[in-house]
Amino acid sequence: MMIVHVNTHYYPVLGGLERAVQRIAEEQAKLRNDVYVVTSLYGSKGKSKQEVLNNVHVLRVKAFKLQYPDLTMPREIPYELLKRADVVHAYSQNSVFNYVICKKAKIMNK
Repeated sequence: MMIVHVNTHYYPVLGGLERAVQRIAEEQAKLRNDVYVVTSLYGSKGKSKQEVLNNVHVLRVKAFKLQYPDLTMPREIPYELLKRADVVHAYSQNSVFNYVICKKAKIMNK
């Protein structure tokens, strides 16, 4: 099964929600799922745009960061990844980043 998690931030940004997403994704990968995390480039200085961490594929997309983290907006949508996904799971109902990507996934019947 291909699972895509969407969260504005991911490792190396550390916070409660970021750690929860990381733990869930890593546990799902241990169960031999194909797990991806789509996140923004914000806060990931020195990290690659695409990398694999503990069997989790991390895709960092360009984003506009306005005054507050919840107002971060994606400048790129990973359409090909969303098209292949079986499940798209987003975190934080207040995040514009997550809403925009999940709205596109919903249009694609995900």
